[in-house]
Amino acid sequence: MNALLRHNEYPFLIKYAILFLIFFHIIHIFDQLYIFDQNDIVIFSLKVETCSRCCQTTEGVLDQSVTKLRYYETLERIRSDILSGQFSSGMRLKIADLAERYDTSHMPVREALRMLGGEGLVELEPNKGVRVRRFDRAFLENLFDIRVSVEQMQARRAAEQRTSQQLVAINAARLEFEAAAKNADVLELLTCNRKFHAAISVAAKNSEADEIELRHSRLLPMLWNNLGYPRERVSVVIDDHRHIEAAVSDRDANAAAILAAAHCLKAKQDMMVAWEHYEGKQNNR
Repeated sequence: MNALLRHNEYPFLIKYAILFLIFFHIIHIFDQLYIFDQNDIVIFSLKVETCSRCCQTTEGVLDQSVTKLRYYETLERIRSDILSGQFSSGMRLKIADLAERYDTSHMPVREALRMLGGEGLVELEPNKGVRVRRFDRAFLENLFDIRVSVEQMQARRAAEQRTSQQLVAINAARLEFEAAAKNADVLELLTCNRKFHAAISVAAKNSEADEIELRHSRLLPMLWNNLGYPRERVSVVIDDHRHIEAAVSDRDANAAAILAAAHCLKAKQDMMVAWEHYEGKQNNR
């Protein structure tokens, strides 16, 4: 390059023409570098923006998960207090008091009460608020009349079409109840009882009947905890479960239906006695 620019070898204009070309080439190189840097900045900016959006999306998903978790936690705690008898039948439930009790906001409490209303555990009264489900003798009699019909039908169908695997599940549920009967509280005992009848329902394959049983199974713990569960029932229930399982195992549909109906009628009789004691106490207050 130095040889090309020697004054003694090239005319004046050619020298400056070469210098101009060299200068233009350098400018072009810097221009390309500038464009490259600009693209890098754009790409980097897009990546930063994408990461920011991902963080915002993740934060939104986490917020929704926390909200759902808080809602279900509140729902379970209110339901548990109703089923255990902490909130007695007819008791008014105020959203502000419940929010303070469970250390949450009003929204999870309001949504939980709406769900519990659908389950039949609370009564939603327009312009009056919410109260725990009230019941009377007629309600209890109607409930068990329905249960007698449903339970005997479920036991019959289970005996007719149960599989060996379903029979194993029924046996496991029965044994779980018997193990819990030794020292379990009423709520745990009734939960195990529900598992036994649920196992029979699975074998019966009647989803419509399952919905009725599910609704009743949510009400029964509340009713027994309000009225008082007689511990002497436990040995009777164990004996009934064993006979029902044996009939289902033998595929004796008629026996299974009769035993299941008798099982429900005994429960009805015990609850009516408990209701009379409960009503007497209420009238003496």
